[in-house]
Amino acid sequence: MILKILNYIFVTLGIIFFILIISAAIFVAVDPFELKPLFLKLSTANFDIGKAAEEFEKELTPDKINCFIEALGEKRAQQIAEGATLGAGDILNAKHCLVK
Repeated sequence: MILKILNYIFVTLGIIFFILIISAAIFVAVDPFELKPLFLKLSTANFDIGKAAEEFEKELTPDKINCFIEALGEKRAQQIAEGATLGAGDILNAKHCLVK
């Protein structure tokens, strides 16, 4: 009797674990939050900060600047313009501005 109960418990836990693994794999494959391009850019990024900053400044257009202000708020955009470091939250909030 106890073996049957334990068998049902472990089979149920195994099925739940299997469903979680399949769900996670589907979630990564579908990428509903479009995070893959962000990770690919970060993993293949050129870490020469001076060169990256110069290239980024060349890519800035008035449309991108306005998009940053809308996405991050005027106060945070001004802080970044004054030299504050972009945080992960800033990048996620303004990623649509970087892709334009």
